[in-house]
Amino acid sequence: MIRGRTFLLLLFGCWLISVPVMFYNLEEYHTLGGKVFVDCPSGLCPSEEGHISRMAPGLPEWVAPPDKPDHVWPSFNESEDRILAQMSLNKQDGDKIKLILIYAGFLNEEIPIGQRKFVEDECPVTNCRLTRDVADITKADLVITKLGTRQLKEKYPNRPPNQIVLWFQLESPKHAAASGVVNWTATYRRDSTLNAPYYKFVTYKDGAGHKPAMTRNYARGKSKKVAWFVSNCLATNGRLEYAKELAKHIDVDIYGKCGTKRCPRREHRRCEELLSKEYKFYLAFENSHCRDYITEKFFLNGLSNDIVPIAFGAPPDDYARVAPPHSFIHTDDFSSPKHLADYLMELDANDALYNEYFQWKGSGEFINTKFWCRVCAMLHEAHSSGVHMWYDLNQWWSGDGVCFKYQPNGKPKPKWQSWRNASSKYGYLNNTYHILWP
Repeated sequence: MIRGRTFLLLLFGCWLISVPVMFYNLEEYHTLGGKVFVDCPSGLCPSEEGHISRMAPGLPEWVAPPDKPDHVWPSFNESEDRILAQMSLNKQDGDKIKLILIYAGFLNEEIPIGQRKFVEDECPVTNCRLTRDVADITKADLVITKLGTRQLKEKYPNRPPNQIVLWFQLESPKHAAASGVVNWTATYRRDSTLNAPYYKFVTYKDGAGHKPAMTRNYARGKSKKVAWFVSNCLATNGRLEYAKELAKHIDVDIYGKCGTKRCPRREHRRCEELLSKEYKFYLAFENSHCRDYITEKFFLNGLSNDIVPIAFGAPPDDYARVAPPHSFIHTDDFSSPKHLADYLMELDANDALYNEYFQWKGSGEFINTKFWCRVCAMLHEAHSSGVHMWYDLNQWWSGDGVCFKYQPNGKPKPKWQSWRNASSKYGYLNNTYHILWP
């Protein structure tokens, strides 16, 4: 077995020789120590001592190199706003039109085929064409799908070797299992190749456009305390149990199948008006406790209305990263539902304190993140720069640290989940993805 300095020198030499022939398409796998690896060219498969791709977590050298100012690729330090950087990309890989296959059964909404979508969205890069014709899989530059590479290979063995597989998913790992290896990911997680959040708030630069929010009393006319719209009563994270316990200490009106109130979805405008005019707080309770998993419950039902959302799901840090400052309340900041209810009652009795949760209004806006523009621009960027990525979904999507895992510590299991009781300190998303710079 090659060890130490000899191994590193050999690895570096092989890398220099093999860079020109590195490829995107992950067709063959090697298993070593229970891990899945790519069939590397020129003998670059890992030994028991190392892995040619190296792992991003814990290795600062995997932060985007300083000579790549765009920060469009994932890095260990996700402090840069890659969504805005990707939206600004205008580099094209020559004049070639990149072909993007929307795989059958994926994305049911009416997305026009051809180049129309990129022109209508005024994308900086428009040299892409969308297709739904599965026959195009033999020539597509990118396939966007919910399948892994191995499943696609079994169905379509004649795919081009440099084809990129983009895995798309907006559900949490608790409700959308995944396995295998893909090149790119597009999910709500911030370390996806293309972060696809449900909503994105952007603060105005230098306070431009800021409106004095305190000219209005957001508590005026509101006679009710807490509301919740919910139809899934079987969430395993205990959100319904938490809401029922909270209701023992403060009025909570539950609309939908899980409660006694009704406001049909077909009347969503009336329901939103109901929230803004009559209630002070909204339970933006997710069905899963997973990192970065923050859905329309928080943004659309909460922040978009004149109501204070109460978050239950991802850790508080994840909410703080995507929400306007001091715009929400998180259940994990309180030791119990009663503790939270006491604070809500305090806000209910003090308009000045309650209105502090609306000072952010006028300081920014929710933007369209131009998903298809970013897909096209990143496809051109990858081909022109030679950057290669892949994700092992078994580890990245479903591994430790992604979703809540209870740590008993000799105590009975609580009725609802809280990151206070997680099995370990949830740090940065610490699952494996791989990136190779040219």
